Amino acid sequence: MRYSILFILIAGLSLVGCSPSDPPSEPAAEAAPSTDEAVLQRAQGRWNALISGDHETAYGYYTPGFREQMPLVDFTIDMRSRPVQWVAAEALSSSCDGDRCVVEIDLEYRVPSAPAQMSGMGNRRPIEETWIRIDDTWWFMPGA
Repeated sequence: MRYSILFILIAGLSLVGCSPSDPPSEPAAEAAPSTDEAVLQRAQGRWNALISGDHETAYGYYTPGFREQMPLVDFTIDMRSRPVQWVAAEALSSSCDGDRCVVEIDLEYRVPSAPAQMSGMGNRRPIEETWIRIDDTWWFMPGA
């Protein structure tokens, strides 16, 4: 019994001796995304929502001024009545000047309502969108 208590004490002390003297440091905080990363993430999020038919989420990416002028119900009707069907989109790059960015999107789409021989044919093309920063948030600005 004496030896087992002595063994436990020695084992415990050896473990204490092996432990680090300083507590582990806090993990480094993730750096805030750069302007380019932030606007590209927002642009991609908007297109993901449009492609999936989530009009309410897509609507949330438009400028506050646009949303004041166009209620969500009207926006949804407009999106559903478009003759084009968006298939895929990729936010490729952005060119920013202060609080304004032009984002290049690679857009794949088809037009199901096209004449019979062309119906369902897909197409892909680059488009440019304007995004503006208001209070540290990037917003899509249609028609700019």
